[in-house]
Amino acid sequence: MFLEYGVPTTFLQTTFEYEAITLIARPSRNADRELELSLPMQDEQLLGIASEDIGRTTLGIFTRGTEFVGQTVRIARNHSTCKEYPAILKFAAPSPNRDGTA
Repeated sequence: MFLEYGVPTTFLQTTFEYEAITLIARPSRNADRELELSLPMQDEQLLGIASEDIGRTTLGIFTRGTEFVGQTVRIARNHSTCKEYPAILKFAAPSPNRDGTA
């Protein structure tokens, strides 16, 4: 619609936001107290990005003036498999023990 009316437009395509992991993957701890995610495609890539990075990228696009007008910008921070996500997100998950151990 914007293009129809001649509005200078840049399209920003993002991917899975890390902050949404609890909505789609239901994090839990297994019998060994290790973090697990219920993601069905363990060997498939799930491109990810933090919402803060989306904001910074958007600001960067705006500050560069008309350089990206009429273009589609695709961004992702991480190109990991679903199987790799528990280790990546481990630092953000609260430890189940008060002493900080898993």
